[in-house]
Amino acid sequence: MKKLLLALLLGTGLVGHALADGCVLNTFQQKQDIQTWAGTGAASSITLTAPANPGQRFSVTGIEIYGLGATAGSTIHVTLAGLNSAGASGTETFAVVVPAGVTTAITPLTYPIASNGVACPLTGLAGTAVVLTVPSFGSGNTFSAAALHGFYSN
Repeated sequence: MKKLLLALLLGTGLVGHALADGCVLNTFQQKQDIQTWAGTGAASSITLTAPANPGQRFSVTGIEIYGLGATAGSTIHVTLAGLNSAGASGTETFAVVVPAGVTTAITPLTYPIASNGVACPLTGLAGTAVVLTVPSFGSGNTFSAAALHGFYSN
C-alpha cells in the first residue's frame, strides 16, 4: 500500500492526469516543466518547500496528502504559504480528517487548483518560497505522505 501511495505522489497518477486537459498544460507547461517535491513521515510533520528564485514566481498546480490514521482521531490543518492569490495572509489552509485507527487510511486530499473545471495554478509571490506544511497526523501514526506540484515562471 505504501508503494502505491508513493507512486501516486511522485507524479505518476492523480494530479498529472487531472491537469492533462487544463490550462496548466496547455498554457504554461510548454514554458516550464512541472516539478514535484515529496516527503513522508510517521507521527511527524512534513514540510515541502519550492525555493525562492530571484525574479520568478512558483505556481502551484496541485498538492496531495495521503496516509494512515492515528491512535486518536483528529482534524489537522495543512497550510500552503507564500501565495500571491490567497488574500492578505498569502496562505491557503486545507482540513484533513485523521481517523482513529493506525491501519485505517485517511481520505486523501488531492487538490488540483481548478476554476470552472479547468486546472489553473495558484501563483506565488515573485522571489518568495512556497511552503506546504503538513502537521503530524498524531500519536501512533505509521505513515503520512505529501507532494507539492508546480512550476517556475517570470
